[in-house]
Amino acid sequence: MLAVLFVHAFAIMGIYGLLSDGMLLGKIGNFIRLKVGDFWSKPLVDCPPCMASFWGLLPMLAINGFDWMLIPYTLSLSGLLYVFARIGFVE
Repeated sequence: MLAVLFVHAFAIMGIYGLLSDGMLLGKIGNFIRLKVGDFWSKPLVDCPPCMASFWGLLPMLAINGFDWMLIPYTLSLSGLLYVFARIGFVE
């Protein structure tokens, strides 16, 4: 489970990087920011710990369905992404 958590965290960091301004999919990220606004763009493209709620929840629901481990997994993923953000993986 720990390996899955790290793979998932790095995947979210990859999505964050790709959708950042000036990157490969930056125009898509800017379009999302424009359409949904500042508040809702955080869980979609702007804040890695917040992105765990969207990018972590949807794949786990698709793979496992609703399981009681979904909530601690999502919180752990958010915490790991917060650590990544604090040590400098995020601008």
